[in-house]
Amino acid sequence: MSVIKIFGCHRTCTNLTTVLLRRNFRCRVLTNHPWHKHDEWGQEDRTVYDHDDSLLTEEVKFVICAKNPYDYIQSTFKFFTHRADKYRFRGSLEEWIDGWPKMDALERYNRLYSHWLGLSEDSSVVQLVKAEEAVKRQDRILDRLQYEMGLESKREDLAPVETVVNPCEKVTAAPYRYKGNSLTEEQVAAINNRISEETMALLGYEIQT
Repeated sequence: MSVIKIFGCHRTCTNLTTVLLRRNFRCRVLTNHPWHKHDEWGQEDRTVYDHDDSLLTEEVKFVICAKNPYDYIQSTFKFFTHRADKYRFRGSLEEWIDGWPKMDALERYNRLYSHWLGLSEDSSVVQLVKAEEAVKRQDRILDRLQYEMGLESKREDLAPVETVVNPCEKVTAAPYRYKGNSLTEEQVAAINNRISEETMALLGYEIQT
């Protein structure tokens, strides 16, 4: 059975991708244990513990979830302004773009995607899933992951996912929809000043003008 570790910044369809994998393939998907899906991979030999703390010795594969930085900034801004804990953000969108000391969204975006996509150059070990496609073209993603990573299907027809229940909550999520961004020219320029061209090239996104 394949072992897949999910990584991705906040609001990049990590939950959706996890459910897609578990529903369609014979694989074990690791999310927030032993290393959180929003943080760096922490062990060089890639020997990990699953959710039951039983040692796995299989080669771990990585699925990296991403969203273009313009939609990502708006989505994380909305998410963190509605939190009810110490990570609730109370500033403006412009302040969020400039970087919040508790969670600098664009600094993490540049650093983490460079780290995650550098885990291996082998496409059978590391695959990128873009949120825009995870919402609109799940069939294409499932076909690609199955082919590139050698995943074993557990159903005749690959099954899409319209809604996902957050594993940490007992509520049903609304259907996933790709909304696009509504940033001003000044906000786009501010993001461009902070986003890494190298990261954009790794992810295959274009810098907006």
